[in-house]
Amino acid sequence: MQKKPWYIIFCFTGLILFAVYSFGEQQITTAIYDIPLDSPIFKSADLEQTVRYLKDCGINAIVHVPLDNSIIDELHKQGIKAYAQMKVFFGKDHWIEHPESRPKLSNGNLAEINGWYAGVCPTQEWLIERKVKEAEEIAKKYQIDGLWLDFIRWPTKWEGKEPDIQRACFCNSCLERFQKEKQITIPKGLKSTEEISAWIYKNCSQKWYEWRCAVITDTIRKIRNAVTKHRKNAIIGVFVVPWKEEDFDNAIYNVIGQDIEKLSVLIDVFSPMSYHLLCHRDVEWITSLTRWLKIKTNKDIWPIIQLPGDSNQMKANEYEKALRAALAGGSTGVMTFTISNTPGYWWWEIQKKIFTQELEK
Repeated sequence: MQKKPWYIIFCFTGLILFAVYSFGEQQITTAIYDIPLDSPIFKSADLEQTVRYLKDCGINAIVHVPLDNSIIDELHKQGIKAYAQMKVFFGKDHWIEHPESRPKLSNGNLAEINGWYAGVCPTQEWLIERKVKEAEEIAKKYQIDGLWLDFIRWPTKWEGKEPDIQRACFCNSCLERFQKEKQITIPKGLKSTEEISAWIYKNCSQKWYEWRCAVITDTIRKIRNAVTKHRKNAIIGVFVVPWKEEDFDNAIYNVIGQDIEKLSVLIDVFSPMSYHLLCHRDVEWITSLTRWLKIKTNKDIWPIIQLPGDSNQMKANEYEKALRAALAGGSTGVMTFTISNTPGYWWWEIQKKIFTQELEK
């Protein structure tokens, strides 16, 4: 039987209204990174009291939740989402266990530790397999709502006004995989790493950059598949370096290897590490970065912002401005880098005020 035009219009209108209503009802995520269980705030509290306090503070999500089902279950009882976190290409321990995982720079030198940072070569198959298995085990064993990926990039310590950008990696693993996957033949007459890297940058730099981004994207795809195999509706989030194309000659793509647009096919939530003090920026930069990511990905953006190390470093009004800036620019949430050893708790009250205001809207 042919449906009448008015019936079709009625159904179509209903679908539009449903979509508008659903979008309007989307709850802003007000998250913290980790639960500071050893904080004096929770020193004498049991698990139920601790989680209730988090709820009263307007917190509705924990990223980097302790992998303990009793904690996760209690969070769920209070309507708080629990997201695990996993570091991928990071750690000096990997250098010790597998010396070949230490990145080789374009000048032939091996990467050195930069403060606390030790990046790892992203083409190490043993490590990729280990991380995929780790993600799958987390999804199987714990009642998580999703997984956030950290250090899922090529090596460079980005924090700072003028970061120490590394051109890596040119180890045998990288060069062999690059030639195979991009059908490139590096001239055999080139002996040193410095000669090889110079040839690549001169003759096939775009293919080199594309390939490096593909290595990261492919790793994320494998991890996502491992998680969603056991948790179909799991959210996959990623911490991204807070650079736009104009920053450091498109280093987000050419150096870090995070192709934001292609990652948007695999990632549900992007969390730019919007640490404005570390990057010597003002709070308006946080909103600008969020807006850029929203346009690029059309996905949920939950910026993670820097917690004040002490009252001299960030005043109360600046912390409040940073939180509000993170909730602008099209973001659908915010995350604060809550750590136990931050002196003073005035920031906790500011966070509570803004979080509860957002949830009451």
